[in-house]
Amino acid sequence: MQYDKFFGITAFMAVMVMSFAVSSCSLFEDDNESGGNTVKPGLYAKAWPITAADTPIAGIPANDIAAAVTRFNLTGTANDGEYTLLINQDVTLPAQQNLQRANRQLTIIGLDEVRTITGTTEGAFRFNTSNILLTLGENITIKGVAESTASLISVALGSSLTMKAGSKITGFSNSGTTLNWPVSVSSTGTFTMDGGEISGNTVSVSVSSAPTGGVAATAGVFVGASIGNFIMNGGKITGNTLIGGSNNAGGSGGGVYVASSSAAESTTFTMNGGEITGNTRNGDPSDVAISSSGTSVLSDTDNEDRK
Repeated sequence: MQYDKFFGITAFMAVMVMSFAVSSCSLFEDDNESGGNTVKPGLYAKAWPITAADTPIAGIPANDIAAAVTRFNLTGTANDGEYTLLINQDVTLPAQQNLQRANRQLTIIGLDEVRTITGTTEGAFRFNTSNILLTLGENITIKGVAESTASLISVALGSSLTMKAGSKITGFSNSGTTLNWPVSVSSTGTFTMDGGEISGNTVSVSVSSAPTGGVAATAGVFVGASIGNFIMNGGKITGNTLIGGSNNAGGSGGGVYVASSSAAESTTFTMNGGEITGNTRNGDPSDVAISSSGTSVLSDTDNEDRK
């Protein structure tokens, strides 16, 4: 893994000795696997796993993610709890989807094969309140578009995003005049990467978006100020391209950048497993950068597969 140096300070790395086992189990267990059986696409008012005996919520068209999110956001404590959204075709979102009811969890899974959810220039998913958990499960790819003016997934306000094995975030590129990222984590938000992949994203930082001569940036996961948290237990962040960026604001990392505005609002990146490699900044290897002004700590287990 390539660590950037800035202000004469090298990002601090604390090595913790612990075991890390990568599960090879699929999210689809034998009696729940879609594989052409009668498990139907739709929104279910229950946690995964879903079986053929379960019935999706009535009145929501199959593969209509906007309608499913509208139902997820219904007011009333009777609607709190866990939901599973199963899709069996690719979907292009009509607009950014705002998750805005606390005490709810949504898991999205693709049936049969990989299903791609394509976002908009304003992003794909955004958290508008606290205590929401969005999980990207097996066979789900979140794809960005060119000239994006907002982050593809924005995690904030005490809510959480989790990526599982078989999920992917890719295809994001910003407009060059706005600073946005494939995954943005800030304001006590938490991103947990248990598996999956973040790859094939490009972020450009132009002079107009950095008038002071340069800003900290990334083409992968941006862990912003106000106590953002990124926990990496597995998966891979690779092949992301950052164009521009500067050491002036604490460095820039092609794969992950961890910012911090003050010690009282420090951000954290805890790496217990997974791999961050093959990311670049201006053509040079650049995987992780951590703000020199914050108190962020990278905890990285000893693993031969990570560089």
